[in-house]
Amino acid sequence: MRQRSPSGPEPRSRARRRVAPALSLLVGASVCALAASALLVPGFVFGATATEVTEAVRAADVTEESAAGDSTESVNRDVSVSTTEEPSSPSTTSKGALLVTLPWGVGAGEVGLAKPTEGLVRGPEALAIAADGRVAVLDSVNRRLVYLDAAGLVTGNTTVPLSEPRFLAVDDKRLYVLDCDADRLLVTLDWNGSLLDTTALPELDDVVTGVFATPQGPSIEIAHDSVFLLQATGRRVATTAGLASTDAALRPLAGRPLTTDLGRAAKVTYTPGGGVRARSYQVDGDSLSAVQTSDISPAVAPGRVIDHLVSVDGDGRGGLVIGARLADVEPGVRGRAVLALTRVAAEARTARGAGAPHAVSTDSYTMLLADRSIAYVGQPYVVAPDGRVFQPIAGEEGYTIMVHTFPAAEEVQP
Repeated sequence: MRQRSPSGPEPRSRARRRVAPALSLLVGASVCALAASALLVPGFVFGATATEVTEAVRAADVTEESAAGDSTESVNRDVSVSTTEEPSSPSTTSKGALLVTLPWGVGAGEVGLAKPTEGLVRGPEALAIAADGRVAVLDSVNRRLVYLDAAGLVTGNTTVPLSEPRFLAVDDKRLYVLDCDADRLLVTLDWNGSLLDTTALPELDDVVTGVFATPQGPSIEIAHDSVFLLQATGRRVATTAGLASTDAALRPLAGRPLTTDLGRAAKVTYTPGGGVRARSYQVDGDSLSAVQTSDISPAVAPGRVIDHLVSVDGDGRGGLVIGARLADVEPGVRGRAVLALTRVAAEARTARGAGAPHAVSTDSYTMLLADRSIAYVGQPYVVAPDGRVFQPIAGEEGYTIMVHTFPAAEEVQP
């Protein structure tokens, strides 16, 4: 599993325009973290303390109650279903199930919450799920990884030798952690916490917005646009972190990896007034050459107005999960979902094929989520290899992970 940027594919010029104003307002905030998010949590205030952020959330009539205890009600109880729905594109709000709440702190089983007098209030900045269900949380504040088993029980933690770790991607064997600001290093560890490799990030022409784990090694996304496999050159280089590191070259990929074997990739774009376009590719794992297999325009978040895309992922069943942040959410309007995840079933994705560009697909199912964090937590959700959606929420009691599931019986026929 990998970490993706919380704001989806955008032209590089737009990514630059989003980053520059944010940097002028945030003191000590990460360039790549801001580019990766390009989002604000509901009621978030620049330069605010955690208390001020909480008050802003309350003023917007969005509860910040933790998911501890009777969590599925407290976290999502006030979210209403979209009033505009299409019969072929059912839409519903997901309450989800509680996996775990990790208290704020520095001890075992706790994660850090940074509350600067100026700048960004932030908690763990990344979450990743392996194919076997294990979960890794990047506790960026304490600069460590926290490990959970598939049931959400804490199994240990490992210190990460990076100054500003921001991105995380995992598979069943390895964990990749990236600091794209201070040290410009990617470290590779195993699930026992042993350091396996340190790779120096090559010179890039824009900001990093995502990290992915593949059998061929880690890959990174640049400016929500281009994806590259980091391939070690064998040349050792000196780094600012003082770690013995290997230099890396960039090999382009067709899009974001959708499967753990790098067999499929996708590229999704959104044009206001023109809708969403999703192109899928079959990828050769050795040469990385790609053949386009479909080109469709799925009905993402039907009846709602999209602000920007968040991510595209595989759904574990051959289809796609396309996430968007909604624009038709007015401050002070209680219970409006702000995230929409549309699942496009495999049959709908492949039936039109590459020979039918812009074919409109309404064969989809949309899950609506509320974003209730009181602090920045990186991407607003992560899609696991089996298609489940893990949503991190920063509340007063701690860092909560909710798990949402698309209907198991929902397989739309073309």
